Amino acid sequence: MKKNEFLFRGIIFLVLGILLVVGVSGNAILGWALSISLLVAALALAIAGLLTQKSLLGNFGFSSAIFLSVGLALLPPIALFNAYYQAISLMMIVFGAYFLVEGVMNLSNKRNTAVAIIILLLGAILMTFGFLLWFNVGDMQRFASLIIGIVFIVYATLLLISGFTGKNILGVKAK
Repeated sequence: MKKNEFLFRGIIFLVLGILLVVGVSGNAILGWALSISLLVAALALAIAGLLTQKSLLGNFGFSSAIFLSVGLALLPPIALFNAYYQAISLMMIVFGAYFLVEGVMNLSNKRNTAVAIIILLLGAILMTFGFLLWFNVGDMQRFASLIIGIVFIVYATLLLISGFTGKNILGVKAK
């Protein structure tokens, strides 16, 4: 993966993380802003995948599919769920699964083990809190957006470090 690809994905995750951390209230305006941001990010990642990899398969295509599905789930008029927090819990579960798969792939390919463990932990945190929110355990609704936003910001930081340094931070060599 090229440095610019790391930077591009890092900026997308950073913007989404900041949106989620700032919008802990779960109001309708945030739902619109977040869903439109996710749909635009899905389109941008699909175009970037077509331009750089000549395919929708791979990292860009997979990320694009996830952003598209979660963006549609959060879109207020055609939302798959009637509640903001259920959509956020779905987003946490989907991204947690994505991070778990990415971490396992990095560990199985014997890439940067420390970062692979961090990504696995991020995935486990997202999946755990996603299921806790899905089943409405405790007072999870207060912290849902904050948790996923912080995880996205941490992941964006790893992507941006990879982009700026060109080092093998996430297990994929930057060119």
